[in-house]
Amino acid sequence: AKVVVMTCPPLSEQPQHPAFQRTTRYNAALQQRLCSSHPDVALADVHGAFVSFLQEHAARSKQLHIPLYRFSVLSCVLWQPTAVFQHYLLRRSWDEISRRRGLLLLTDNVHINDTAAQLVAQTVQPFLEIR
Repeated sequence: AKVVVMTCPPLSEQPQHPAFQRTTRYNAALQQRLCSSHPDVALADVHGAFVSFLQEHAARSKQLHIPLYRFSVLSCVLWQPTAVFQHYLLRRSWDEISRRRGLLLLTDNVHINDTAAQLVAQTVQPFLEIR
């Protein structure tokens, strides 16, 4: 069996946000560690896929035009339950919840939506193919 490690998606969709930068540094360290200590382990770069998507769709992102303080632990604590409420009681899709919040891939700056889930699947799929 082949071992595949996935990088973590970014926290926040604002590249200049400290949480986003922290996940970028974490994933870089993870990749470096894998290359040096476990060269036989494959890496599915989910973080890189998210970053590429955000760069390609930057014109649609409202997150690049709002102050950095908008993403905080408190906003995550408040946004996550309201996302669940909107999805299950108001029947909004995860993508619709994200769109209403000015997000492209995340529902609450932490949890992924359907578009992001497709990106994860596309990133991991090549490692699942039978050879």
